[in-house]
Amino acid sequence: MGRNYSVNPASPKDITLLNSFHETQDSLPWRSQFWEHFFRYWKFLPWVAEHGLNATLFAQELFVNRISTFFAMDVIVSAVVLIRFIRMESSRLSIPRWWLPLAATLTVGVSFGLPLFLYMRELKLEPAAAQK
Repeated sequence: MGRNYSVNPASPKDITLLNSFHETQDSLPWRSQFWEHFFRYWKFLPWVAEHGLNATLFAQELFVNRISTFFAMDVIVSAVVLIRFIRMESSRLSIPRWWLPLAATLTVGVSFGLPLFLYMRELKLEPAAAQK
């Protein structure tokens, strides 16, 4: 009546499939980053081409209605919190080159700065975890 969720030993075909997945896994983040940047700049770059880097007009259009203001404030608050987190954790753990995720956050966005900082933080924490 119920389903059987027992674990069966992997077949050689399954192991080959898993090995091929792990071999290609290194290229997957670069593919996803390409699409992330493509969709992010899909609307922004034509706007810059039309208006230039006009910060006043950018702010006016960014906060043109309540919905766009909601999304803009969400991103701004997330960036401020992330910058504070980067400064506190970098100081606490003495993370070198802490300014890289800070610059990534300010130039590209939270979706680039946060993973970069977490990666750098993990690299710093790995040797400490190995000593325990």
